[in-house]
Amino acid sequence: MLCPGGGINEGHLPIRIRSGADCMPSAQIFAERDGNQRETLLAVLREAGWNQSAAARKLGVSRVTIWKRMKKYNIRRPE
Repeated sequence: MLCPGGGINEGHLPIRIRSGADCMPSAQIFAERDGNQRETLLAVLREAGWNQSAAARKLGVSRVTIWKRMKKYNIRRPE
């Protein structure tokens, strides 16, 4: 991203990023939901209709992180 003057300040960012309304840091959301990461991930995946990208956005992590956690916890999309 290029900004006039060479620096990025809050005014250069979209409101949804400034407010943080779209996502919550994954460590925080995992801590807030029963402390069980597997169950939290399952709940978020269900809420997102098993869309890994949407779940990643909600948790504030990458899609690859969702994929790796699904593999770690042996979570498979239901048929």
